[in-house]
Amino acid sequence: MGGLPGEGEWGSMSFQQAKERERAPESDIYTDDRVAPIAARVMAGVYDGMVMLGAAGVMAVAYAVMTRNLGADPIPETLAGWAIYGVLLLAVVVFYRTLFILAGGDSPGMQWAGLRLVTFDGDAPTTQERFMRVLWGTFSVLPLALGLFWALVDQEQLTWHDLLSKTFPSPDTGTRTAPRWSR
Repeated sequence: MGGLPGEGEWGSMSFQQAKERERAPESDIYTDDRVAPIAARVMAGVYDGMVMLGAAGVMAVAYAVMTRNLGADPIPETLAGWAIYGVLLLAVVVFYRTLFILAGGDSPGMQWAGLRLVTFDGDAPTTQERFMRVLWGTFSVLPLALGLFWALVDQEQLTWHDLLSKTFPSPDTGTRTAPRWSR
């Protein structure tokens, strides 16, 4: 049995409404939480980067002092020597990221910027979801940071690791003061 023209799957929508519905992008985000502005995310990343860089600097100085006490030159002359400093930097980054994954909390940079991490369903992410976000974050950064720049062209301003981990930073509405990025 056929219905009247214009009825059926689209109900009583007009032709124009049906075309707009057809073209509307389907969002995977099922929460009312907003995606944090790019500026806020950059602020949080810079803050966390400065903390990690400071910690790596302290480790590099400690390593230099130890090598000098052993009679070696603290400034490496070989590629292997510079590789040790690279491994120290990597160790700091891995320790810093793992610390906040296991603690189940947001990084100091996100806290400072007034952000919190949420899932596409609006829940707090599990330890496994946080871990996957960090792994996918590496994937976002490695190809010339293309995964990060993706937020500039994405309709919802999500990066690759947001999309792959199904988590994203959102303004923390539980704080009493306005987030630093909105001042």
